[in-house]
Amino acid sequence: SSSSSSSPVTAASLVITNGVSHGLDLACGALTSPGDVVVMEIPTYFLAAAVFRDHGLEVIGVLGTDGEFEDDGGAFDVDALERRLVDDGLRPKVVYLVPTHSNPRGGTLGTDGRRRLVSLARRFGFYIFADEVYHALHWGEDPPPPRFFEIERAMTTLEEDEGGRRRDGGRDADEGDDDDDDD
Repeated sequence: SSSSSSSPVTAASLVITNGVSHGLDLACGALTSPGDVVVMEIPTYFLAAAVFRDHGLEVIGVLGTDGEFEDDGGAFDVDALERRLVDDGLRPKVVYLVPTHSNPRGGTLGTDGRRRLVSLARRFGFYIFADEVYHALHWGEDPPPPRFFEIERAMTTLEEDEGGRRRDGGRDADEGDDDDDDD
């Protein structure tokens, strides 16, 4: 519905699946290879790890936040992921999360956290599999933060408006790997 989305949905942006597990299966088949690393929040959607393992992916868990911050309420811990990327040299191909009303914790990753995760994806070259199944659900509270594709689109537009060619080296599923040059 238009009230739950600030961006129009077009036929070209849709893929029909038999649910999130099938969607994850298709995305893994298209974007990963056996041995690639996928990071996922612990706990999360109970079938996700099985789908990733069926594709021969190494699954690494990152604990969610404990809900001490008002804007996350127990959501994906972007700080913990960044520490693993910077300090431990972790190099995932995919980060999977349920960013809005996460399953089973119920936390929502705020807009700043979403922007930071997109920036990390660009910096370290991984895909974000954002399972946004619960995005349209809000029970009388403020609507959730923008969906990941809206965050990424706004950040890309801002970069282009600032006069620069995209030099982030990140992977954009809709653009392929054409801009993975390191110059």
